[in-house]
Amino acid sequence: MKSLLSLAVAVSLSVSAAAHAGALVDVSVIDRDSGTTLPAYAHDGKLYVAGTPGHRYGVRIVNRASSCG
Repeated sequence: MKSLLSLAVAVSLSVSAAAHAGALVDVSVIDRDSGTTLPAYAHDGKLYVAGTPGHRYGVRIVNRASSCG
């Protein structure tokens, strides 16, 4: 489970520049206990998400690139 979380964090960090630019992907963090999508806050050129200790989270990555190309 720890390696899956590490992979999700690595993926979200590696695509954060593209997600921030809005070109290829949208990345969001979902609180699986409440079902809400957590807002991202920008600070010093980075994006942060504030969670609740003990809650479970999921990372949603949506491909925005056109499949017709």
